[in-house]
Amino acid sequence: MFHFHPPRITHLRRTLNVSSSKLRSDQTGITTVEHAGVYLVAAAIVLAILTVSFTPLADNFLCTIESAISNSPIASCRSDVKPVSVGRPSNESGSDTSKTNGAQNARHTSNTNSGAQNQSKQAGSQDSKSNAAPANSNENVDQAKVNNSLKQIREGIDGGWNGVSTGDLEKIERAFNGLNGAEVDSVIKNMSDDELKQWVKLLERSWWFGWSGWDVQRRQQMWTKILKDASPETVRRLAGITNDIQPKYDDVAGDAANDDTKQNNREYKEVDPNAKPVVNGVNPDDVSQGALGDCWYIASLQAVARSNPKIIEEAITDNGNGTYTVRLYHDGKPVYVTVTGDQVENENGPEFARSTDRKELWPSIMEKALASYEGSYGAIENNWASHGLEVITGQKSTTKNDFSAKDLKNSLDNGEAVAIGSKNKPWQLPWSEDDPNSYPDPLYRPNARDANGNNLSDPLHYNHAYSVKSVDLGDPNDDSDDKVTIVNPWGQGYAPITLRFEDFKNNFSEFAFNPTK
Repeated sequence: MFHFHPPRITHLRRTLNVSSSKLRSDQTGITTVEHAGVYLVAAAIVLAILTVSFTPLADNFLCTIESAISNSPIASCRSDVKPVSVGRPSNESGSDTSKTNGAQNARHTSNTNSGAQNQSKQAGSQDSKSNAAPANSNENVDQAKVNNSLKQIREGIDGGWNGVSTGDLEKIERAFNGLNGAEVDSVIKNMSDDELKQWVKLLERSWWFGWSGWDVQRRQQMWTKILKDASPETVRRLAGITNDIQPKYDDVAGDAANDDTKQNNREYKEVDPNAKPVVNGVNPDDVSQGALGDCWYIASLQAVARSNPKIIEEAITDNGNGTYTVRLYHDGKPVYVTVTGDQVENENGPEFARSTDRKELWPSIMEKALASYEGSYGAIENNWASHGLEVITGQKSTTKNDFSAKDLKNSLDNGEAVAIGSKNKPWQLPWSEDDPNSYPDPLYRPNARDANGNNLSDPLHYNHAYSVKSVDLGDPNDDSDDKVTIVNPWGQGYAPITLRFEDFKNNFSEFAFNPTK
């Protein structure tokens, strides 16, 4: 349940749309007619060699030459235009971000099989149970449309003499336009396993000189279009071929704040067929984080569930085929990801985020959607609570340090979600690093006491995120009597913690406020 540190690879990203009339600022060099000869001389020799063995490269070289001659952007030839990262850089925020917790995370290794291996296991174990009858059960199939789609897909996979290009991948995607769910099923059913694997290979492929298939966000756009209307059988088949649908988890480091999260024998398992995204409304007490270092996100879910639960309720669409389409946000703009309800489990049950009610799925679905969008569960470990709030609400978070208890209470009363990040774990001498009593901060020690002088059943944890539940102003003439209650996203086994406002301000390094509305 790590939280707010700069991500190792976490970055909710967007696919860039490059104008056909303007060159990207980071694309420098030759773009004009008078310089085209330079491309031709340099490329002629290379193409003579590459056309034989590396046709995708030849295709891209041809595109580059064409761009130079026509004065169109080189970026339009490429499928790997880098998306923009919105992960907090290390020089932002008032927190000490110079220390990441790689050493701590390194302790939490997982002896798991790869996502693809585990998907192949679960793909055959799932049955046709789903929360509702698939929407395509009574749809008719236009065989002519199916045949035409198959023709386009196969042409795209083949690519022709010059190999597969970005245009071919887009051609495959367009082949699904205008198909109903039953027709999507028919198309996939008529494709061989080899064809499906080749398609996925091209989508995920890394080619020489930086040319590649599509990044995971771009692929998610396509899969969402296909999966939301497909049958459970089609979903299962595709899930057994690509990690995009069932995000891999072999890169999970675990929660550096909690040594009890080391687990093995993970695999995807289907949920109770009677499970629903939401049971009796979204409630912050539903949330239990699990063994993933994403407390920055889970605490944010908890905070939003407390301030404006409708955001989460409306973010999840049950497609009736065992999949759920989830709305997340990037820079205030919605992005949609479709996932199955299957959860990663170990011998003790669900391992990552889950609800306290086993028949309620919203915490795991929201977490899985973000993992799918970022490419894996490990990719969403370590980030900031302010970012987590933005991903959920689409509203800009504000980090504050100068505020009173009254200000905090007004924020909560006005519907703001507030999530906080604790201090970095301090460096200690080797012989004392495992002695909590040596910590310089009393509230992080086993003998910590709350605002009422009672021993805390669970002291504060370094490198961890919490949500703010409430503020008690006490005596209006005595600020020292003000109290703040916070909640650990680890779940109901961890009681809310009430702190004096002064201790609250002094023991956390990030205070993130989000309007939610």
